[in-house]
Amino acid sequence: MEFSLIAPILIGLLGASVDIGTEIRIKYKLTSSLANAADYALIHATQASSQGAAALAATTAALAASSYAANWADTRVEVNNGATATVTGGVAAASGTASNAESTYCPTGSGATFAWGSATTSTCSNSAAPGKYIVITASKSFTPLILPTSLTGTQIGTTMVAQLQ
Repeated sequence: MEFSLIAPILIGLLGASVDIGTEIRIKYKLTSSLANAADYALIHATQASSQGAAALAATTAALAASSYAANWADTRVEVNNGATATVTGGVAAASGTASNAESTYCPTGSGATFAWGSATTSTCSNSAAPGKYIVITASKSFTPLILPTSLTGTQIGTTMVAQLQ
């Protein structure tokens, strides 16, 4: 009789543990796929030009979107406040101004609070030299097993910024 009273609580705890574990696993995989995409972008940093920025953005977005399976995540890549590539549900789209890839920036913030600022050739406010950057964002839908979506959300996302030059 005591087990019948405790079993629902144990099953609920097990389900909540599975939800939290799944959410952590997805976040880890998103971060890992962005790291792989950023590595690709750093290796091909010379493409951060008006001629190559669109191709760099498209390839980096496709790599991040398909790191674990075909079209596993939705991604957005922006090269130096210009050429942008998105992959949503396996559909790729390009936008942005590739000529911005020739400029250098002193961005501020990180992740969701990232801001490009204006193009500059002078020293940044933090005494660093201005540079060329790539911003990679990925998200994945998540449906929890037990926990309410008000606690977990339905989208898991992460953003990575890398300096190319």
